[in-house]
Amino acid sequence: MTDGPVCHLTTTGRRSGLPRRTEIWYLDRGDGLYLLSGNGEDADWVRNLRADPRVTVELPPATAGAGPTLRRCRADFGPFDDDQAICEAMDRRYHDWTPGRPLSDWVAGAVVVRLVADGEPHLP
Repeated sequence: MTDGPVCHLTTTGRRSGLPRRTEIWYLDRGDGLYLLSGNGEDADWVRNLRADPRVTVELPPATAGAGPTLRRCRADFGPFDDDQAICEAMDRRYHDWTPGRPLSDWVAGAVVVRLVADGEPHLP
């Protein structure tokens, strides 16, 4: 497995209403940030986003010495037209997947979530 960039999601707890922070791998494709839930619908962060699609995302600094970027987003759930390409790109990034090999168990059957910016970057 390869280490790669992570982001931090802050969702609203579906039962408690409290902020819930999760570290997760992501893929930025320009039209949004893509996340995969290898636990499918059972992941708490997925359940929280199903209940309330508003989320704050903390992205790693773009340059050394800079602070993280915080952005308010809205979650959209797949399937998307290019789910296969998204899954392959995530598996390549984090599990060294190459064409011709089966996708890792983490990706097979994963829930694909796209986070779309809901405004300008902000600080808490």
